[in-house]
Amino acid sequence: GGVGKTTLAKKVYDDPLIMSQFDTRAWAVVSQEYQYKEMLIHLLHCTDPTTTKLYSEDCGKLKAELRKRLLGRRYLLVIDDIWSHEPWDQIFQCFPNNINGSRILITTREKTEAEYAVQSSEGRYIHSSRFLDTQESRDLFETKVFGGKHSCKPEFEPIGRCIVKKCQGLPLAW
Repeated sequence: GGVGKTTLAKKVYDDPLIMSQFDTRAWAVVSQEYQYKEMLIHLLHCTDPTTTKLYSEDCGKLKAELRKRLLGRRYLLVIDDIWSHEPWDQIFQCFPNNINGSRILITTREKTEAEYAVQSSEGRYIHSSRFLDTQESRDLFETKVFGGKHSCKPEFEPIGRCIVKKCQGLPLAW
């Protein structure tokens, strides 16, 4: 982890242009020790914050209600930090394919989980994040700190190299 998957997803999710394109947006964190019912309830609250009496319902009713709320709507759902097939298998059937531009964005550390999820959906695309190499890190550092490539003064180069090394290729450290 640590290459900025969640941060990038959050930037997309909160972008005003993106927000204006969807009737409904919802974000659920799955993580390693997720609670299926809690995830369903959270997604339902995202679709209607005034929702009450959900904790007494069983998962089957919650799934049906979520599907009903998303049906016919253009939605953006972020399912953050999937670690295994199980959460995707449990929740995917709640998401109707309205053929209207709805999108599901999944973050995961495991490429196999991303590949598994896209098998069951249309509009498949996997974006792989990675650490920056030394030159990319240096270029980003110089752009952010000095306004452009190769604009670092020679007297600052040793400390610049030290800073770049400490960031360990993480672009979000900048």
